[in-house]
Amino acid sequence: MYTVTTLHGSTGNLITVIDPQEHAQRRKIWDRSMNTSALLGYRDMLSARITQLVQQLEKRQGSETDLAWWLSCLSYVIFRLLGVELGSNALSCAGLISWVT
Repeated sequence: MYTVTTLHGSTGNLITVIDPQEHAQRRKIWDRSMNTSALLGYRDMLSARITQLVQQLEKRQGSETDLAWWLSCLSYVIFRLLGVELGSNALSCAGLISWVT
């Protein structure tokens, strides 16, 4: 059986829930937040963040740029704005604070 360590008192997140019924219940909530009409509500926020990314990339035009890193950080920023808890990418994207906030 696969288990994941969680913080004391934490119920874990959708990915780490092992119980099928609990997972299904949480998945329903996730699905509602990611359906077509919900995603339309995120359009302005997403557009603003993508515009900021493009501006950052334009500043680096002509120099070598790790596009995979920037896209990874954009994903991190978007999920944080949507309220999804992420941890492993936080430190590598810490330099984005100026264009994220």
